[in-house]
Amino acid sequence: MQDFKLIWKIENINFLPPQRGKALKSPPFKVNLLGSTFLELYPKGDILDPDGEYIIICLNNCIKLPHTSVTCEVHLVTIDSSYQFKTEKIHDCTKWRFKKELPLNQHFIKGDRNDMDFSKSTLTVTCNFSHNTDMAKGNQKPGPADSKDMMLLSRDMEKLFIEQELSDITLVAGTEKFPVHKAVLHARLPKLVADLESANDQRELSDMEPSVLKLLLEYAYSGKISAKSTNIPGGLYDVANDLGISDLKQKIFSYPSEVTARTCVKVDRNVFTWPVKGIQDMELNQRVYSPSFTGSVIPGSDLKLSCYLAYGADHKLYLNISVHRIFPDKNNPIFVRCKITVLDQLTLFQCAEHVFVADEEWHFPSFIHVNRHGRRVMVGKNQLAFPKTPHHGVPLKCEFSISGCELSEIEETVCSSTRFEDFVRQGEDVRCLCTDLGQLYNIFLPKLSDITLMIGDVRFPAHKAVLSARSPVFTKMFSSDMIEAQSGVVKITDIDIAVMNMMLQYIYSAKVDILNQDSAVKLFSAADKYEVTSLKEKCSAYLKEVLCSDNACDLLVLADMHGDIELKDFVKEFISAHADTILESGDWKILMESRLDLATEIVRGLITIVLNHNRECRMCSK
Repeated sequence: MQDFKLIWKIENINFLPPQRGKALKSPPFKVNLLGSTFLELYPKGDILDPDGEYIIICLNNCIKLPHTSVTCEVHLVTIDSSYQFKTEKIHDCTKWRFKKELPLNQHFIKGDRNDMDFSKSTLTVTCNFSHNTDMAKGNQKPGPADSKDMMLLSRDMEKLFIEQELSDITLVAGTEKFPVHKAVLHARLPKLVADLESANDQRELSDMEPSVLKLLLEYAYSGKISAKSTNIPGGLYDVANDLGISDLKQKIFSYPSEVTARTCVKVDRNVFTWPVKGIQDMELNQRVYSPSFTGSVIPGSDLKLSCYLAYGADHKLYLNISVHRIFPDKNNPIFVRCKITVLDQLTLFQCAEHVFVADEEWHFPSFIHVNRHGRRVMVGKNQLAFPKTPHHGVPLKCEFSISGCELSEIEETVCSSTRFEDFVRQGEDVRCLCTDLGQLYNIFLPKLSDITLMIGDVRFPAHKAVLSARSPVFTKMFSSDMIEAQSGVVKITDIDIAVMNMMLQYIYSAKVDILNQDSAVKLFSAADKYEVTSLKEKCSAYLKEVLCSDNACDLLVLADMHGDIELKDFVKEFISAHADTILESGDWKILMESRLDLATEIVRGLITIVLNHNRECRMCSK
């Protein structure tokens, strides 16, 4: 699903200087309220494209866009046509190149000197940003959590905040006090309170309003901000921004779904006729100057022309033309595109372009061949007699475009109706809570752990607050005067190391990776012992999926032993449906010897089914 679209329109793209490696930057924009991002466009290729055959586009600061897929398209619109470029990826989601395979009448992007397009051309770059769930899941361990498990984790942590059990630090804002837990603050609000390990029992937050702190802590524990809340203080967004909590920012502020940016290359255009007189009497290299001309848009765009007669490399006489920048400015170079035409010979013209950087003279390509025979002058390859009277001069039509700077702005932002629907869902999205608490559980690099679960010599550093929030058994253990609560060590002898690790992963993150039936059975038993009901239900659902004739009897015993009536009834129905196979198996014989009561339940159920079937048959025969 598309989350964000950037449309970047670059007007007068054909008037950008033809400099390879020269980048044009888009206005900065934000995707999902993350840090500012921008595009760089190289219209003549970058340093890795020596022939300038490609348009290169780069996305900068993309590291701030985790789990995001980006596509890029380029479309050119001229005065009489349009063209869609073919996309080639260089680096996935960060860099693209576009081959300049344009129709013959569109030469400007390829730098063809035989013709010049002075009309307005617009290049449109469209980038679509989409959240890539596959990329996100690829970094999540263990397996994915479903929405029910995540909401139960949110509910349990919210209850922990409300009841204030096992709190080990108090935050104070104004006259209000909030008993909380260091471990939760470390996982969810690491920038709020530094040095928690050495922190006192109370911490003053004098720069924060009590209402802001209350909502911030509610979010930290539950992962949610209700869209129904009408009293969200404005300072909450500032706090979320200062603490770098992008998830909270998105929960209280709906970001745009589409941004249209515009970059306009400023252009001065000048068209005039310059009659060059006195060619018949002009000495070699004698200069004749035109009046100066300027534009109103580009600063420092004052130019003038000069012409002179000189012999070329082919030993022929040419009327040479030079262009001079009157007030050069090294800090403000200008790009000049020029077309000069001999008016009475419209096929006699030349196009060229040049970048003025310093005080320099641009020698325009020679193209006007001159023959002088006494008082008569011949101009052009066809030796057409011109002019009829010498004082008229040679009329040159001069067409100039001068560009030197760009104006960039965000033109429009759009929030779609679906964005507001997403905003409501975002407020209930607790995935960040699951991720943060999941990272808090770390056997090798524990942070702020205050209890250790031991199986043999293996230690599982954990946190009383999280364990008690998720398990009533741990709640009773830590809230009483039991030895484990006093010593900080809980020795466990009836659970495998791997199973304990799986259960703790689920307790912290609402995620679990059930590998096979054996691990599901052991995890089911552990979840029942510690009353982690949601994990027990998850294991039960997995066992229903793998139920077959070979394991039906064992799962019947397991369900009965742990009081899972729903699973037990499901297995009984399965055995009844496959009685012809299961009642002949060795597992059934073992069940009759070890659990005659369960076997009797199955047989009674089968008898009931047979009696009901016979009764229905008799009714149908009547």
